[in-house]
Amino acid sequence: MDSKQATLFNGTISLSLLGFSYFFGTLSYLVISGFSFAAFSVLGILSYITLPIILTSIYYQVVVLKQWCKFCIIIQAVFIAEIGISYFSGINVMAITPENVFLLLALFLIPILGWKLIKPMLEQEKESNVHKRALKKIKNNPHVLEGLLVKSKQIKTSVKGLGITLLNDAAKYQVIKVCNPYCGPCAKAHPMLDGLVNAGKINLQVLFTAHANGEDVKAKPVSHFLAINELGDRSRLRQALDDWYLADKKDYETFAAKYPMNGELEKQTTKIVAMRQWCDAENITHTPTVFINGYELPKEYSIEDLIEVLQ
Repeated sequence: MDSKQATLFNGTISLSLLGFSYFFGTLSYLVISGFSFAAFSVLGILSYITLPIILTSIYYQVVVLKQWCKFCIIIQAVFIAEIGISYFSGINVMAITPENVFLLLALFLIPILGWKLIKPMLEQEKESNVHKRALKKIKNNPHVLEGLLVKSKQIKTSVKGLGITLLNDAAKYQVIKVCNPYCGPCAKAHPMLDGLVNAGKINLQVLFTAHANGEDVKAKPVSHFLAINELGDRSRLRQALDDWYLADKKDYETFAAKYPMNGELEKQTTKIVAMRQWCDAENITHTPTVFINGYELPKEYSIEDLIEVLQ
């Protein structure tokens, strides 16, 4: 089926497509005609047209290719069976009318024309998938990421003591995530980065863009995160972050009721101001902004890519 002999008109039409068109057209014609005797007569006469195909296929398999095609043999057996049934059952030549011929021709052309329209799209999709796999293979190379990182924006202001830090002794990468507690992409990034922390691949430092001016709604949940962090219970802190970021609706009152505080929130203002100053100094314009080992994550990478590339 993959040989050049399995095509017609310089590869324009394959025999497999013609075979499918034949069976699609004849079956559709039977259904449309209500399986009438006249329809069987028309198809009976048509079956004799397949004789040259049977002889040609056998010749190429035996003489040219010297290899039998099981699928081709099955199709030829069906053709021979159709011819035999037509011969012994009798046919009505008068059943062949211009209307029947036109209908059959239209039904034969539907798969051919349809495939001609669909095939380029499928080939384009296939080519696109090949390029995507090749690009992914390149992107998943840690050396490629490291080479792009050193060309990215580098942090100039110290982040020591800012935000929330989750550490691993064996972690190779120091990741900083600058986020907004009400940011959808930040919430989506949270479980991915948290998974990398669990795997021991990264140390994660989370900074927030809130203002401490009393008008920024982000300040309340950020103050709560920082207050929980001060308690020193890492598992409780991570659970609190999960409860916030994984919730369908970010409701601060519900969150605060689950993690009650006694005056600790008012002590976080200085920390929020320090983070805001750092964000302004580093010109943070969007969230989440991610830095790896002091360099901003290249635009060619998403946070999801880090799951594969960080080894």
